[in-house]
Amino acid sequence: MGDIYNGLVGSGFAVERMREPGTSDPEDYDPGPWGEFTPELMSKLPAVLIFETRKE
Repeated sequence: MGDIYNGLVGSGFAVERMREPGTSDPEDYDPGPWGEFTPELMSKLPAVLIFETRKE
């Protein structure tokens, strides 16, 4: 995440907010067809990270 954040800031963007959509309840996650996503991990690590930025 740090590399992404630093890249945005280094390119002249101000990061106003970071969002990590998801839930902290492991029961809300499906392990995927090959078991690549463990529900315990997915409840702690976001699969999606959204940066809200504005150009300075």
